[in-house]
Amino acid sequence: MTKNEVREFLLSLHGKPEADFGCAREEVQKRIDDAYYHYPDKRVSVVADWKWVNIQLTEKEKKVFPTYLMPAFLFADKVLQESPYRGIDWVRTTLLMECHYPRLFVTKNTCYVLVGRGTKCSLSVNVASNVFI
Repeated sequence: MTKNEVREFLLSLHGKPEADFGCAREEVQKRIDDAYYHYPDKRVSVVADWKWVNIQLTEKEKKVFPTYLMPAFLFADKVLQESPYRGIDWVRTTLLMECHYPRLFVTKNTCYVLVGRGTKCSLSVNVASNVFI
């Protein structure tokens, strides 16, 4: 899949609205401060129009899945702010390492501040592997 095809596919996913996970716009600076406090060595991105995508694993796949990762990634159609600036408008993250409440989605290199309402979706591991280009 090309990057545009990945974006279009992820935009088309439907799921369950996740009302209580993203922060309000007036909380964004506090969440950015939290991100830098808890994860000083990671870059920080503030995103909206997000989808939390769980990867469904079989029992066999669970046994070989790395224990330091969670079978989930984030897709956000709007990157509102990022440090350092990478010039991207949307993002499909690597796999989730940690979810730090309130409202921080942490991957290997980046801490994402989730803004507003989002959606939780699920994909099989076979389908999910197609979106990692």
